[in-house]
Amino acid sequence: MQISKIYLIVDEILKKYADDEKILLMEKKLKELIGQSDIWLFIKSSNGWVKNVEILDVNSDTVSFRYQHESSAEVKVWEKTTRLENILEIDIRVAAVPKCEQKLSDMRNKFTRLLEQE
Repeated sequence: MQISKIYLIVDEILKKYADDEKILLMEKKLKELIGQSDIWLFIKSSNGWVKNVEILDVNSDTVSFRYQHESSAEVKVWEKTTRLENILEIDIRVAAVPKCEQKLSDMRNKFTRLLEQE
């Protein structure tokens, strides 16, 4: 066997191992997020973000999730199952703070009251 063929085979094996490792990490992270809110997934096959998903199930090959889409006429709730390698990114909204000064003041007061109760 030629040396160049051996290098190609080794390169393919390493790429496959790296891809498998990425999928295992994605599977682990998605399992951690089951039941949480404010999760966005970037789906490779549709080349776009699915916003505010609820992750329902994750196994070694697929992830199932539910999301909602609103139009002026109706609200649609979708459930989708896709391959793990089809999920390219996960975004999680950690916090949302209103810009309005009155709302900020109300939130500060609410947090202050909660802390005083403890």
